[in-house]
Amino acid sequence: MARADRERLLDRLREPVEGDDEVLAITRVGSVRIPCTMAIGTLRCFVIDVEDIEVGVAFWSEVTGIPLISSVWPDRFAYLGYQDEKTWKHEIILHRVPTAKTSDSGTGDVARRLDPAANRAHIDITVEDVDVAIAQIEAIGGRLKY
Repeated sequence: MARADRERLLDRLREPVEGDDEVLAITRVGSVRIPCTMAIGTLRCFVIDVEDIEVGVAFWSEVTGIPLISSVWPDRFAYLGYQDEKTWKHEIILHRVPTAKTSDSGTGDVARRLDPAANRAHIDITVEDVDVAIAQIEAIGGRLKY
C-alpha cells in the first residue's frame, strides 16, 4: 500500500462515527491509536496444545521470534512473551497435553485415535460477563462445544 493511501485510510479510521457519543475502547493500527466501540471481548493470547513443552518452545519461539518467559507451572505450561523487572506479558501459551496430534483423514484404526475432535489451538478472549458474551457470540453464529 502506498504511503498516501495508508495515510488516507488512517485518517478515515480516526474520523468519529456518527451517533457514537462515547469512545468505549482504543485499538491500534501500527502506532496509531484509534477510538472504537467495545467488542464482545478482548484478545488475551493464543494457546497451542503440544505433547513436548521443550520441542514446542523451540519451534514456536523460532517461528514467531517471541522469547520464552517464566512459568509457575513449567511442566504443564510454557509462555512466550516479554518480561522485565516490572512487566510480564504472554502472547502465546504452550499447553502440554497427553494426547498425540491426530488426523481426521479417516485412515487408520479409528479405535487407536485418542481424540480426533480435539482442537490443537485456540484463542483466549477476556470478557466482563461470560453469560452475556456467550449470548452475544451465539447471536452472531457462534456455538458452545461441550
